[in-house]
Amino acid sequence: MISGTGHYKIFPVAGAVLAGGGMLAISRLTGTSPVWVLAALLVVTGAGLGFFIQVAVLAGQNAVDPTLLGVATGALNFFG
Repeated sequence: MISGTGHYKIFPVAGAVLAGGGMLAISRLTGTSPVWVLAALLVVTGAGLGFFIQVAVLAGQNAVDPTLLGVATGALNFFG
């Protein structure tokens, strides 16, 4: 989707909203909440983190010289 449009600002924003909303909803669960609700909220949170983290790695890779691509990817994975 990013390579098709060339724009990726919306993805981290949407990811932050999804992840934050999922975490907020998870914090409201009780001991009697059904397991499927927890599973669904974990999927939403994971999707939000995926939108955010993968785009951050892509942006970091685009910001460096191609000879340093491995170093940048490793640093982003280590520190991110």
